[in-house]
Amino acid sequence: MTFDAVILAGGRIRGPIARETGVQYKALIPFQGFTLLERTMSAVRAIEQVQHIAVIGPAALEATAAAAGASLFVEEGASIPENLERGVLALQQARGGRHADRLVAAASDLPFLSTEAINAFIRNCPACADICVPVVRRRTFQMRFPKAPARFVRLQDGEYTAGCVFLLNPEALIASRPHIEKICNARKNQTAMAMLLGPLFMARFVTRRLRVEHIERRCGQILGKEGAAVLDSPPELAFDIDDVEDYRYALTASGRTCI
Repeated sequence: MTFDAVILAGGRIRGPIARETGVQYKALIPFQGFTLLERTMSAVRAIEQVQHIAVIGPAALEATAAAAGASLFVEEGASIPENLERGVLALQQARGGRHADRLVAAASDLPFLSTEAINAFIRNCPACADICVPVVRRRTFQMRFPKAPARFVRLQDGEYTAGCVFLLNPEALIASRPHIEKICNARKNQTAMAMLLGPLFMARFVTRRLRVEHIERRCGQILGKEGAAVLDSPPELAFDIDDVEDYRYALTASGRTCI
């Protein structure tokens, strides 16, 4: 099975974290002597199956991406689904018109990301699934990152957070692009999300009868593809840096108190 990878590097930062780190892009946040983009590239490059890596982001990151070993740099579009599609199409062209069998898609703001963590996730992904999402239990996350600032969703069978590394079927991703766009557009609007997911789904959520398997099934119905929530994935896939509190925690957890 052939693999390619896309690294999403378009996240902007402002306010206290921008002042503290001295940068305006998450991918350029310094951590343990490297930028987060360099650390992400290092982790992904070492995955044995991955052949080509495309970095998607603003033009200001192109030189950093090239120096870190990216096969391709693609200037970003207006949304995450568009950026994924741009990466998939660029990689397809690099392969002479063929898609890889699977695509590893990763955010560039995961300070503790490692090759071992990504490989553990990939090993647990069902071979038949078109879209695999890592899911981490609250207890597992907090054992790895005690008192870390993090958000969890409470379901009937526990509290969970999702990771920011995915395993995708590139052809399925292209076919599902309109549906993925709808989900992304609705994610911060409860009314829009309720309309998209349907009344039964929302009723289960409100009454705390919603389980991971229900989310997995409903997303598969919306996308028209086989999806999998990969339970007990490594917590390193779910610790991302969104604000200055996350950044300070990461520094402390790594045994450092400064950049």
